[in-house]
Amino acid sequence: ITTMSTFLNLGKRYLSLSNKHDLNTIYNELFDQNITYIIKDYKTINNLENVKVLMNDFFLRYKNVKWESSDMNYNDNECFVEFNFIRYWNDDHDDDILFSQKG
Repeated sequence: ITTMSTFLNLGKRYLSLSNKHDLNTIYNELFDQNITYIIKDYKTINNLENVKVLMNDFFLRYKNVKWESSDMNYNDNECFVEFNFIRYWNDDHDDDILFSQKG
Protein backbone atom coordinates (compact mmCIF):
# COMPACT_ATOMS: atom_id res chain seq x y z
CA ILE A 1 0.00 0.00 0.00
CA THR A 2 1.35 3.40 -0.98
CA THR A 3 0.89 5.92 1.79
CA MET A 4 0.78 9.70 1.89
CA SER A 5 4.25 9.77 3.49
CA THR A 6 5.61 7.63 0.62
CA PHE A 7 4.31 10.14 -1.93
CA LEU A 8 5.68 13.08 0.08
CA ASN A 9 9.08 11.39 0.35
CA LEU A 10 9.10 10.85 -3.42
CA GLY A 11 8.25 14.53 -3.90
CA LYS A 12 11.14 15.55 -1.64
CA ARG A 13 13.47 13.21 -3.51
CA TYR A 14 12.34 14.68 -6.83
CA LEU A 15 13.11 18.20 -5.56
CA SER A 16 16.51 17.12 -4.23
CA LEU A 17 17.46 15.36 -7.48
CA SER A 18 16.24 18.36 -9.49
CA ASN A 19 18.51 20.63 -7.45
CA LYS A 20 21.41 18.30 -8.29
CA HIS A 21 20.32 18.31 -11.96
CA ASP A 22 20.28 14.51 -11.80
CA LEU A 23 17.77 13.97 -14.58
CA ASN A 24 18.79 10.38 -15.32
CA THR A 25 17.92 9.26 -11.79
CA ILE A 26 14.62 11.14 -11.99
CA TYR A 27 13.76 9.49 -15.30
CA ASN A 28 14.89 5.99 -14.29
CA GLU A 29 13.82 5.79 -10.66
CA LEU A 30 10.94 8.21 -10.14
CA PHE A 31 9.09 8.48 -13.43
CA ASP A 32 6.99 5.83 -15.17
CA GLN A 33 6.80 5.50 -18.98
CA ASN A 34 3.16 6.63 -18.81
CA ILE A 35 3.80 9.67 -16.61
CA THR A 36 1.48 12.64 -16.63
CA TYR A 37 3.55 15.72 -15.72
CA ILE A 38 1.47 18.76 -14.81
CA ILE A 39 2.83 22.29 -14.72
CA LYS A 40 0.08 24.17 -12.92
CA ASP A 41 -1.64 26.83 -15.02
CA TYR A 42 0.66 26.05 -17.94
CA LYS A 43 0.46 22.59 -19.50
CA THR A 44 0.09 18.88 -19.03
CA ILE A 45 2.59 16.53 -20.65
CA ASN A 46 1.96 12.84 -21.15
CA ASN A 47 4.56 10.14 -21.77
CA LEU A 48 8.10 9.97 -20.41
CA GLU A 49 9.75 10.81 -23.74
CA ASN A 50 7.81 14.09 -23.97
CA VAL A 51 8.65 14.95 -20.36
CA LYS A 52 12.34 14.30 -21.07
CA VAL A 53 12.30 16.76 -23.97
CA LEU A 54 10.72 19.44 -21.79
CA MET A 55 13.01 18.87 -18.82
CA ASN A 56 16.21 18.53 -20.85
CA ASP A 57 15.45 21.80 -22.66
CA PHE A 58 14.63 23.54 -19.38
CA PHE A 59 17.87 22.44 -17.68
CA LEU A 60 19.92 23.44 -20.73
CA ARG A 61 18.37 26.90 -20.63
CA TYR A 62 18.63 27.37 -16.85
CA LYS A 63 22.00 25.80 -16.04
CA ASN A 64 22.20 26.91 -12.40
CA VAL A 65 18.55 26.53 -11.45
CA LYS A 66 17.54 25.35 -7.99
CA TRP A 67 14.36 25.29 -5.96
CA GLU A 68 13.39 25.81 -2.35
CA SER A 69 10.10 24.62 -0.94
CA SER A 70 8.81 24.72 2.61
CA ASP A 71 5.46 23.12 1.90
CA MET A 72 4.57 19.96 0.06
CA ASN A 73 1.08 18.51 -0.03
CA TYR A 74 -0.37 15.22 -1.12
CA ASN A 75 -3.65 15.37 -3.02
CA ASP A 76 -5.43 12.23 -1.88
CA ASN A 77 -8.23 12.48 -4.45
CA GLU A 78 -5.89 12.71 -7.44
CA CYS A 79 -2.87 10.81 -6.01
CA PHE A 80 -0.23 13.45 -6.66
CA VAL A 81 2.16 15.69 -4.75
CA GLU A 82 2.13 19.46 -5.24
CA PHE A 83 4.29 22.17 -3.74
CA ASN A 84 4.90 25.88 -3.88
CA PHE A 85 8.46 26.91 -4.48
CA ILE A 86 10.94 29.69 -4.98
CA ARG A 87 13.09 29.10 -8.03
CA TYR A 88 16.59 30.60 -8.31
CA TRP A 89 18.92 30.74 -11.27
CA ASN A 90 21.85 32.74 -12.61
CA ASP A 91 21.55 34.68 -15.80
CA ASP A 92 23.99 33.49 -18.47
CA HIS A 93 25.34 37.03 -18.92
CA ASP A 94 26.01 38.15 -15.35
CA ASP A 95 26.24 36.84 -11.81
CA ASP A 96 23.02 38.34 -10.48
CA ILE A 97 20.67 35.84 -8.95
CA LEU A 98 17.22 35.99 -10.44
CA PHE A 99 14.21 34.32 -8.92
CA SER A 100 10.64 33.43 -9.56
CA GLN A 101 8.04 32.78 -6.85
CA LYS A 102 5.36 30.61 -8.38
CA GLY A 103 4.69 27.01 -7.71
